[in-house]
Amino acid sequence: MAPLREAVGPLGDRVMVKVPFSPNDLIIWKQSAGSYREDPDRTARVVKMVIKTQNPDWNDLQVLLDTLMDSTEKEMVLRAMTEKAREMIRLRVADGTLNELVPREDPEWDPNTARGHQALKGYQELLIEGVRTGIPKTVNWSKLYSVKQEKNESPSAFLERLKETARRYTSLEVEGEAGRLQLALIFMGQSQEDIRKKLQKLEGEDTRNLEKLLEVAWKVYNNREKESVRKQQASMLAVLQQAVGRAATERDICSQLTISLLNMLGQGGYRVSRDKAQLVCASREDLKDAPIDSPDWELFTDGSSFVENGTRYAGYAVVTTLQVIEAKALPPGTSAQKAEIRALTRALELSKGKRVNVWTDSKYAFGVVHVHGALWKERGLLTSQGSTIKHRDEILLLLEAVREPKAVAVMHVPGHRREDGKIYQGNRLADKTAKKVAKEIRIQSALIPAKGNPADSYMKDEPPYLPDDVKLAHLVKAQKNDKG
Repeated sequence: MAPLREAVGPLGDRVMVKVPFSPNDLIIWKQSAGSYREDPDRTARVVKMVIKTQNPDWNDLQVLLDTLMDSTEKEMVLRAMTEKAREMIRLRVADGTLNELVPREDPEWDPNTARGHQALKGYQELLIEGVRTGIPKTVNWSKLYSVKQEKNESPSAFLERLKETARRYTSLEVEGEAGRLQLALIFMGQSQEDIRKKLQKLEGEDTRNLEKLLEVAWKVYNNREKESVRKQQASMLAVLQQAVGRAATERDICSQLTISLLNMLGQGGYRVSRDKAQLVCASREDLKDAPIDSPDWELFTDGSSFVENGTRYAGYAVVTTLQVIEAKALPPGTSAQKAEIRALTRALELSKGKRVNVWTDSKYAFGVVHVHGALWKERGLLTSQGSTIKHRDEILLLLEAVREPKAVAVMHVPGHRREDGKIYQGNRLADKTAKKVAKEIRIQSALIPAKGNPADSYMKDEPPYLPDDVKLAHLVKAQKNDKG
């Protein structure tokens, strides 16, 4: 569910309907965001994800801020938003006053109007920027220059560590041209000795090209790894590959296996560290939310549930842009959420062993497969109050199905749009097919009149009466007919 959910209005047009956040969602986002003061970028990423998937209105954004940070931190974010809005007004890239762009009271924007929708989108973008820049950075360049590549650290991991330190302790724009040049020089000077010597042999533009430096660093690193592998005993290599390649379904078991692996490596003479071991909880470690390249096929899913003449019909569909792959009715009374989960599950099951991109217009199904599902599974599929979550069995099937494809990306597409493009075309076909197939359950369960009355044979015999039945008949002055 989302604070602003798309629906079809009485005239067939697209309207936005408000559905508040659930307490369970807020708890999960708070856990994901961590401490705002310690890691503003992490909190900003969570806020951006919530805005992208939930489309919250002004009131819900205030609830989100109150959940993720204290009142002082929230005030710092609002001040950063105000400063950004002031700059946009000065540069004439935004219309309106400061109070209109960053209102402190509910502006009552109507998302069903163009003006209200635009104002809300502008506020959401300012909020993301405000969260990202609200906490002033403590500039400390020495932190960046103290980052050295560890002996067994991969070049990519080292570069990412440099970028993270630069974001946190400097004003360097790591993705800008000047920032990339600065990082290239630091990367070259602070790499491991064997890598540094190779990088220093480069000339001209290659010494300032971060991608080229990374490419050369990886060649040296891989050659070093090959040499190390040749010195290991074949038995040790087999054990390591088996141990590292496993995943555990329970947190305690995963912790025990990890500790056993670290102990084994330490006894073999290797330097080990608990800090390098991570327990990861995800529905699938390589699951993407952006389309993968060269897919075997691209699918669109939709689950439909609606009431007509007092009966709730439900169905789902899995389609391409031109073809219906699978569409079936679901039992009467099935909810929209359950239908959406079923549609996405079948799309993943049908893609076993394939590379697939899947689009769904359900923010609920998208959130389950990307964020909530793995966390719920880790907690035993219980809510924060200890009760069983809704659609428990369907969610378990979805979490199993997401592992069936060879490679998979699940994307959210806004529903009920009339725009051109294959994504909207596929979504419309899925929506139309799911609605159509939902009513087929009526045909399957239709009553067929019999030629004769099946009760006739029973009614031929005079029914037996107990003494109490006879007394009751006498009191009410009932009389037997010709058949008793």
